[in-house]
Amino acid sequence: SALTKRITIEMLEARRDEKNFLLRKEESYVKHHAQLSGAIGRDFDELKAMVRSAGYSDLGERITVIHDAFESYGNDFAVLAMAQTKLGLTESSGLSGSLRKAVDIVETGVGEIKDPKLSGRLLTMRRHEKDFMLWRDPRYAAEFKKAIVAFTMVLTEMDLPYEVQEKISLNLDKYSRDFSSWVTAAQEMMGSETDLATIFRSLEPKVAQAISGIARPPGIAPAPDGPFRRGVNVPRGGQLACSAPGSRP
Repeated sequence: SALTKRITIEMLEARRDEKNFLLRKEESYVKHHAQLSGAIGRDFDELKAMVRSAGYSDLGERITVIHDAFESYGNDFAVLAMAQTKLGLTESSGLSGSLRKAVDIVETGVGEIKDPKLSGRLLTMRRHEKDFMLWRDPRYAAEFKKAIVAFTMVLTEMDLPYEVQEKISLNLDKYSRDFSSWVTAAQEMMGSETDLATIFRSLEPKVAQAISGIARPPGIAPAPDGPFRRGVNVPRGGQLACSAPGSRP
């Protein structure tokens, strides 16, 4: 049917927007996903009304389950999009940008001091930071915290002007806090991505089953004539076919 085909295509487009957003980190995909979700919700409401008006209450309940699952998917995507926006859609925005500014100041200060031991501690911190961002393994976040402590110990033992040590320390604290927040947001994203994949995997067979039921509901007599006939055709043999409003029956 035209309506069920449209819903299927819209759901696949929503999934594509999700993948494109994760790949390109462009807000336009989030906006389009929201628009699609609204259209899909309206189409599901129309489909449920059409099916129930024809007397197919069981099929209507199955469609409601699919609709509810898609709404859960949409909510999880919204959480994922917010977490990614918090992390930063570019290297200079969000927590990524804030973190980068703070550590740039630390690196500049360490570079002026020219102490090999302090420089080594800094490189260790950055390595654990980058490893976590790449692999999202909590082990690297734990190692980062240890590296911060090791760097701080070396810094405080050095005989440096107060203003130099203070500037590095303050920005080190900010760098550490921003990275901790980055880790939290990244873990939220990972959870949302897992939920999205799980929901969509469960949706696919349900959608196929519902479409099959709409195409040929077994043992159901044709529906009586009425306004619903404009959207649902029940030809001989009990085959149910839905069409979008304005299309020919």
